[in-house]
Formats: sequence, C-alpha cells, structure tokens
Amino acid sequence: MHIKSDRKQDYRDICERVEVERKFSLAKLKCGLGKIYTRLAETTESVIALSILMVNLKKIYHDFSALFSRFFLTVAYRENLAFVQ
Repeated sequence: MHIKSDRKQDYRDICERVEVERKFSLAKLKCGLGKIYTRLAETTESVIALSILMVNLKKIYHDFSALFSRFFLTVAYRENLAFVQ
C-alpha cells in the first residue's frame, strides 16, 4: 500500500512540475525570460522575478479586459433593445 501512495504522490509531483515548466516556457517566449544575460546573481534573480510578475500582470490584464468588454457589450446590447422598444 505504501508503494501505491508513493506512486500517486510522484504522479501529482510530475503534474505540478509540468505546470511550472509550462509557465516558464511562456515567460521565455512572451516576456523575454530566455534573453536574460546579467553578471551578478542578485541582478539575475531580480530580472527573473520581474519577468514572472510581468507574466502575472499580463494574465490579470487579459482577464480584466475580457470581463470589461463583456460587460460593455451586454450594456450596449440592452441599450440597443431599449431604443427599439
């Protein structure tokens, strides 16, 4: 039984690792994380942290923009119906 639970935990760990690697791949592609060339370790860590922050801000912006546009399309549609009546 102990071995089976270890296998399940290993599978969960692999799934989480895939998600993290996917996010890093996105950061490399979209935010230039793969183009970091700095001399000091502290500078590299700062640039990586800022790149990850940028990925998160882009996601928040995209989600907010989609929500905002849906809201205004709904309002515009209702206003249009009000004029027809």
